[in-house]
Amino acid sequence: MYISIIKELEIFDKNGELKDKEEVRRNIITALDLLEEMGNKSIMKSVEKVRRNLPDLLNYFDIAKSVTTKLSKIVSIDKDILNCLFIAWQYRKNSIT
Repeated sequence: MYISIIKELEIFDKNGELKDKEEVRRNIITALDLLEEMGNKSIMKSVEKVRRNLPDLLNYFDIAKSVTTKLSKIVSIDKDILNCLFIAWQYRKNSIT
């Protein structure tokens, strides 16, 4: 479940499309629900911390939406090429974290 949550936090999907913030939030909540069902006290503490911080945790999706919208308007690049650039950016970001 942890890996699923981490994957949800990626901004772009495998096609370079910006993920929907609300769908990401729902998927994370589902994963947290499943983790809670394990009944492990230390895991439950961590789950509660994530739940409390979830609204603020996903704010970067709003920023990403603004940036990608601006890029698509000011840069005359084919959408597929732009999506490839988004995938490359995400791959690079994942490799340094």
